[in-house]
Amino acid sequence: MQIRRILLEQIRRLLVPADRLIVIHSSLPHLGARAADVKWHLLYALRVLTDEGHTIALPAFTFSFCRGRPFHLSRSPSETGVLADWARGSFPDAHRTPHPIYSFVVLGPLAERVCACPSTTTFGDDSPFAFFEELDARIIVLGCDWRYCTQFHRYEEKTNVPYRYFKTFVAPADFGAGTIESCAKMFVRDLDINPVNDFSPAIQKLRQARRTD
Repeated sequence: MQIRRILLEQIRRLLVPADRLIVIHSSLPHLGARAADVKWHLLYALRVLTDEGHTIALPAFTFSFCRGRPFHLSRSPSETGVLADWARGSFPDAHRTPHPIYSFVVLGPLAERVCACPSTTTFGDDSPFAFFEELDARIIVLGCDWRYCTQFHRYEEKTNVPYRYFKTFVAPADFGAGTIESCAKMFVRDLDINPVNDFSPAIQKLRQARRTD
């Protein structure tokens, strides 16, 4: 169908041959179409890209774990859009990373390596975010603003910004072998300081440095 071919080609325009790993943040309502109208077109694009050798990571974050809600690896829905759930429900080879807050649904040849990241801290050196950095992942925002790009928090933790601190969240989780008490250590915003992030200078530099080769 014409729509899915156009969508695929628009995504391809953002890639270069060296891109092995693609991270897609999405907000389908902001694409101006009903979810039911774009679901199979998007899944078609994901399948073609992975068949071509790309690995795709889709956020399936569950922030409710921070409020004590139990997490289940296979049953907890994404709280950051439906695309990850669609991929997980449609592709038998889709994997979900075992993190109770910042999980990703991953497709493609590097999926197992992404899932193997232990994430001692949510954005630390053994997290998927560090792996994305190591592989120079292509990050795409589809229908949403760059301020929703979670990768920025990797560099806040890496530089130990003064307006965040480490906090450990504890709640039940089931990663496939029964429910256990699970811990997730995150570099959280200090609400007493109540900082407001302004990533616009970084976004502007990224736009200026856009690769075309």
